[in-house]
Amino acid sequence: MAYRDPEFEKLLSEYDSLKNAFLALKSDNEILKSDNEILKSDYEVLKSDYEILRNEIKSLQDKNLEFENSLQLSSRNSSIPPSNDTITNREKIIKSRKERRDEARKKAGANKKNRGKQPGTKGNNLAFKDVAGEIVIHQPDRCESCDIDLAGMEPESTERRQVFDIPDPVVKCIEHVVVKKRCPCGYLTPIIHGSTEIGD
Repeated sequence: MAYRDPEFEKLLSEYDSLKNAFLALKSDNEILKSDNEILKSDYEVLKSDYEILRNEIKSLQDKNLEFENSLQLSSRNSSIPPSNDTITNREKIIKSRKERRDEARKKAGANKKNRGKQPGTKGNNLAFKDVAGEIVIHQPDRCESCDIDLAGMEPESTERRQVFDIPDPVVKCIEHVVVKKRCPCGYLTPIIHGSTEIGD
């Protein structure tokens, strides 16, 4: 009986295990490749179905819009004869002018905003200035309680308030004097301007 090295036997066994594992992975890879091809085929089918459904939805939306627009047509706003008016349109036509006007006002009033600042919005105001253009001192001359003269009394406290006013516009008149000069050659040279100008 031939002698076989135990180390060789061990390596041979590991080789067989690795070979079997490689064959198993190769088989799994082939299966995955096959599954991938199936998934790719399914994806193309789903993509085609999606395009078909999207076109159908767009077509249905267009038809729905056309149908809604047709419902708004009546003998009052189109060439449709009165006999073809829908029940809803007939009720609208039968309504008096006053009823239609009141409904329109009520609908417009529901969406109408009040003037000025709206409730819930952030308020804005003019910032308090450190240096005012003009300071006016307001101080009492006499005591409201005993009528004593307060002219020589030192102020106990002050309170600052600022009022912002827009000054009235002032018309500024500038008179322009046009000088003409005669050249030694005899030619009189003027400066051409209009007689009246407003603004710069």
